Amino acid sequence: MGLGHISHDVCRVLGVNGSCRWRSLDRIFAMRWPAALALVVLIACLDASAPATHGMVTFVIDDGNTTDYTVKKPIFDAAGVVAVSAVISSRLVLSNAQLLAMQADGWEIASHSRRHRDETVLTEAQLEDEIGGAKAELERMGLTVTTHVYPYGRFNDLVESVVRRHYRAGVTGGGGPNVIPLVNRFEIRRHMFGYQYTRADQNTLAFHQRLVDRAKHRGLWLVFELHEVDSTDVVMLSQLLDYIRRQSLPVVTIRQGLSMTR
Repeated sequence: MGLGHISHDVCRVLGVNGSCRWRSLDRIFAMRWPAALALVVLIACLDASAPATHGMVTFVIDDGNTTDYTVKKPIFDAAGVVAVSAVISSRLVLSNAQLLAMQADGWEIASHSRRHRDETVLTEAQLEDEIGGAKAELERMGLTVTTHVYPYGRFNDLVESVVRRHYRAGVTGGGGPNVIPLVNRFEIRRHMFGYQYTRADQNTLAFHQRLVDRAKHRGLWLVFELHEVDSTDVVMLSQLLDYIRRQSLPVVTIRQGLSMTR
């Protein structure tokens, strides 16, 4: 258990505010050891059973295919939740009207670069064109763009530094759920969903439900990565959204999630 968790729970037990956290620890150490030990055990129980957040779930759909609007959006609409569509600005498939309608319905439109190049092999000037250029192109359409999704999930220090100039967040591929508060909002990690890139034994409803359970129990931010979906995925996505609803976990966009993790 880290000292941050200890000080947070000590405040709850001793009834002091956040500015007094480290003074609270001093009060523990000033106690006689039997009383101090009992309080530490109580804090451990609180830490294990009551995370600071109950977790949340996000769906980020890469590439901006027409099916984001014609197939996937109706599934999210039926569940009463929204997702993120990450589009490639120089080869848009979704129309301006479709993108603006998605945004108006609460969806977040994210950048997936201008041409979907491996950004780790580009110069800084090329990165400015790919990353900053994509944001400029999308914003000229009337879209609010605050998230960059790295093509192929690849990035390095230079790529991240350019993304930081233009966006509030960067999203990678793979790596599992994210702890809250985020360690680095420019390295938001994801779990794969759907037949295209997911291992067959991991693209099952039971597997995805276990990820949701873990996010709820540990207070994590679970972000799914989607591409195209087949008929089996369509059914499973609907079932998964229903399961998330029954677990009382919020489904949020990246922008919404950032505002909830401050």
